[in-house]
Amino acid sequence: MSVQFDGQTIVITGTSHGFGQDYATCLANRGANIVVHGDNNQSFANHLVTTIRAAGGNAIANFSPLNDGDTIVAAAISAFGRIDALINNASDGLNADWAATDQDVWDSLLNSTFKGSYKNVRAVWAYFKKQHYGRILCTASIVRQGQPKCSPLQSAATYGQLGFIQTLAKEGAKYNILASVLAPSASVCLIQGTRESESERTAKIVATLIRPSNTKESGHLYEVENGRCSKLRWRRSSGALVRPDSSMTPGAILKKWEQINDFSEPDYPSRTADLQTLLAQAKKLPPSSSEDDVRLDGKVALVIGAGSGLGRAYAKYFASLGAHVVLNDLKAPTSVANEIRQSNGDAHTVTCSVEEGENIVAETINAYGRVDIVVNNADFVRDKSIGNMTDDLWDSITAVHLKGTFRVTRAAWPHLVKQGYGRIKCALIGFSEALAREGAQHNILVNTIAPVGSTPALAVAVQGSSADFLPEYCAPFVALLCSDVVPYPSTGALYELAAGWHARTRLEASHRGIISYPEESKHGLKEVARLLPPSSVLARIEDAKSRRIQGTTFEYTEREILLYNLTLGARWTDLPLVYENNSSFRALPTFGAIPYFNTTLPFSDEELLPKYDPTKLLHGEHYLEIRKYPIPTRGKLVTYPRLVEVIDKKKAAVIVVGYTARDAITGEDIFYNEASAFEDPVSQPGRVRTEQTTNEQAALYRLNGDRNAMHIDPVISRQGGFSRPILHGLCFFGIAGRHVYQQYGMFKNIKARFAGTVDPGQTLRTEMWKQDGNGDVVLFQMKVVETGKVCISGGRATLLGTGETARSRLFVTQTPRSVASCLVHVSRAAPNGVFSNVPVLKSKAIVLCHVSGKKGEVSYPLEKVLLPMASPLGNQLLIRILAAAFNHREVFLRQSLYPGVTFGVPICCDGCGIVVRSGAAVSPRWLDRRVIINPGLGWDSDLHAPESERGYLTLGASAAGTGTLQEYMLVDERDVLPAPEHLSDVEAAALPSVGLTAWRALMVQSKNAAPGQNILVTGIGGGVALMAMSLALAAGCNVYVTSSRQEKLHRAMEMGAKAGVSYNQSDWEKKLAEFLLPERHKIDAIIDGAGGDIVDRGIKLLKPGGVIVSYGMTLGPSMPFSMKAVIRQIHVMSSTMGSRKDFADMVDCVRVNKIRPVVSRTVSGLDDLEQMEELFDELAKGKQFGKLVVEVTSPQAECKL
Repeated sequence: MSVQFDGQTIVITGTSHGFGQDYATCLANRGANIVVHGDNNQSFANHLVTTIRAAGGNAIANFSPLNDGDTIVAAAISAFGRIDALINNASDGLNADWAATDQDVWDSLLNSTFKGSYKNVRAVWAYFKKQHYGRILCTASIVRQGQPKCSPLQSAATYGQLGFIQTLAKEGAKYNILASVLAPSASVCLIQGTRESESERTAKIVATLIRPSNTKESGHLYEVENGRCSKLRWRRSSGALVRPDSSMTPGAILKKWEQINDFSEPDYPSRTADLQTLLAQAKKLPPSSSEDDVRLDGKVALVIGAGSGLGRAYAKYFASLGAHVVLNDLKAPTSVANEIRQSNGDAHTVTCSVEEGENIVAETINAYGRVDIVVNNADFVRDKSIGNMTDDLWDSITAVHLKGTFRVTRAAWPHLVKQGYGRIKCALIGFSEALAREGAQHNILVNTIAPVGSTPALAVAVQGSSADFLPEYCAPFVALLCSDVVPYPSTGALYELAAGWHARTRLEASHRGIISYPEESKHGLKEVARLLPPSSVLARIEDAKSRRIQGTTFEYTEREILLYNLTLGARWTDLPLVYENNSSFRALPTFGAIPYFNTTLPFSDEELLPKYDPTKLLHGEHYLEIRKYPIPTRGKLVTYPRLVEVIDKKKAAVIVVGYTARDAITGEDIFYNEASAFEDPVSQPGRVRTEQTTNEQAALYRLNGDRNAMHIDPVISRQGGFSRPILHGLCFFGIAGRHVYQQYGMFKNIKARFAGTVDPGQTLRTEMWKQDGNGDVVLFQMKVVETGKVCISGGRATLLGTGETARSRLFVTQTPRSVASCLVHVSRAAPNGVFSNVPVLKSKAIVLCHVSGKKGEVSYPLEKVLLPMASPLGNQLLIRILAAAFNHREVFLRQSLYPGVTFGVPICCDGCGIVVRSGAAVSPRWLDRRVIINPGLGWDSDLHAPESERGYLTLGASAAGTGTLQEYMLVDERDVLPAPEHLSDVEAAALPSVGLTAWRALMVQSKNAAPGQNILVTGIGGGVALMAMSLALAAGCNVYVTSSRQEKLHRAMEMGAKAGVSYNQSDWEKKLAEFLLPERHKIDAIIDGAGGDIVDRGIKLLKPGGVIVSYGMTLGPSMPFSMKAVIRQIHVMSSTMGSRKDFADMVDCVRVNKIRPVVSRTVSGLDDLEQMEELFDELAKGKQFGKLVVEVTSPQAECKL
């Protein structure tokens, strides 16, 4: 049966040339609605639409410009109500040879192939994300080695499309958006008499790649030629290491050239190599010898982007080898030129944009009469998702990376040809490969490198200190490529470089299979099977599947359950898990994974796997189904195993075994265990739990029955490829299951994929999602905090209860990780042996100093200090603080009236800043974003109180270990949110604690924020009171206020308060009652931060059953409570700040309603302590109306990293 697209809508550009017509016809015949885009040939597009409709299909034509993707997609939505797939088939031919390629031709490439693809993808992306489905296909030219000569434009276009598609595939994976590149051979279209059959076969590949049932094939390039299809992948050599120090010269690298280009033991990367491990290995090597080193005497080297970073390193190194260096940058690279001249080198500067390539080359020729080396290093890095990409940003990036590179290279090319010599290094792989072919006959060598250096643009990609990956470590290799002695292969290559590691990477084509097999799955399976040689292994597998065996008995009592619960980290306070006489005593649901241990199998691994090695055996995936509730706390089970399947994974094999555990007496199924494959979770986690394992965790878990020596014997674990014994997969599977159970309650089944290993002692972070549209399903994954790597992926649990009703309230054991540890533990060794979390800067901060004195009388002085600031690890963000705000809490801390004052720790809990660096486990989306900081730690989402045993920790001079009144700050990514766009930096810094406190008091505790409700806010003028008033007004409430100052009352009424009275009047409550509306003559809720006699006074105003919410007691540490309040059923609620959920809800409300915190006064910088003392004086005397804020750093300030 052919692939069908009934009801789907597909947009196809470029239908008037290439295979566009055939794609449209093929997909329409399979039920798709087709949008035929034909801006260059309207008559042909109309004819194609008529043909499709005559055959019973649905199609419309659209003639909008190719770059007007919004209009094209709008036409599809208008005609068919949806869009499911986009095929970018438009191009301008791109067949001009290099000699005929001028700026206009190159610009045409940028507009049709790149800008057109971008604009159309950008237009469909929002629809695809919303419906969690989308398919994208772009067409290109064959670039595989051995193919006919490909022009620089064709080659650049293909590699550009591949890079674009791979980026889309990664970004779209969580939304079920798949993207691919298809490169049909141009010669296929020109073969007379066979065009129809060949193009129809190619259309089958299109149908296969964009079909709904394809859920995996994404991010790849497929080449089609002569009825066969091959899939291309990146192939990387094992590479060579050279010690990264001053002894690493071009000559030292030259000695390892064969090793760098050796593909005998390759890997197939989808991301950057493990650079930290390679760096550690390189550092252990001895220094390199320097004899017969490479020189560049007399050569003229043009370095683009030479003002800083890698370009600066290249320029200085070339000069040190004797080259005359021309430095170009947008800003004058004078300082680099001066450095070269001070070292007796020769340098000339050209200050202009890289887009002025002709002028740059002309000045080079004027200065030295020739040009020998061109290093295209112009760089423009921005982290933007396709949904957030703008036309201006897209144009800026392509202008620098594509247009600028072309103009410089095109201008230099005639000079290189004339002198019969040239060396070019540039960052466009396809462009370079094609130019390498063009330049070979003229002794012009062209190569591409992918360097990693600790430059401002690239430092975020590599964890570790800035000294680890110096740009200077990349320069010797570039110098070798540009020298006269570089051996074969000397041109057309791509190399990856980083701190002493050098490797070559290239595309490799798979076995070219016939096109017909993807069309029909049954036929395809037969075809694949026909290619496999007969094997006795296959026969043994089929025989093993049919075998049955008597089950293996497993008896257990409360003792085994207690042991299991304890080995998964249950605490002595979790009595239902650790005390058998507790009325709620139970097993954790993942106890069901225990009975199958040591079950006798009807087959051996050796007979199924010819190259079986027990030291390489790892648990890959696991599925557990609990078939009896509640789980019996003692019993006798019999487990029956069966072989499900054996899967060949090329580099490994997977044996899937199912185990059914039944009650030995009743025969009732209790548990079922099996390996399984399933989907990964999407979006940001709704719940997170973090837990550190112990060094003895594996030793303890063995007592449950899994006695594999790999988990205890260092010798055996090393044979398995591990540096130390690792934790059982089912142990951290059980911990993840416990986290799901603690958060959501009992589940029916649970399954997960083991994606990595865990060392005992490492910290585990379980991220959980409630699946949209199915409240009984929880998706989860687990990460190792120290490494940022995922150890469990694709987790899924089906709850026994419905929604939150089944949630367990047994545990309050999660403790927040103090970010203060990052300032102290600066010499902890990371798993790869490289010291991590090393201080990278000094951060100016304001702290409290200890002096003797009585509580309430003492005033701890402020002190400006420099604190060491470490590089972020795991889930941490390093934030440059823009502004921080004061609260009354700081006044009380200085007077020793607030518990837990900690000296030497930055004060203040409110702040706004910019993320300048992130840990390895953090999404790069945070970088360069303006964020606000949650003012407290230890409260995730519980409605009533913090989950942490330590309680709620407020930032600033406290046990939380850090505060916001400093230049830089380390914060867990869970404790920041994007700052609302409508707020200034100062307003954003003023928001967190007042917004969170007011939100919880009004919205969560009072439950009276509704239209028409009467709300009294006391002490107006303080930040919390003003924010509570603003939130109540946004909710449609009638707000009344009190204050000691008339000017504050007037300002509050100008902001929207109905009325206000001074609480200095002896009968203020009677005065306020006069302002209440006749139809609503009672107050529904009082939001109070002063304390005192508010209960006695409030009773006279409140309706029976009314609410008083107290968020502070500035008048004293106690508050009287009378019998009148009891009789009138008055609810007195206490309220502090709130949870992460409250914080997120508050920020959303502020953003939607455009609420602005009131700022009373600001001061600039951290140097003027006298001004800060004035702010404290205003707070103590209650003079302020709104928040007092310190502008810590300027948004334009240069980052010190």
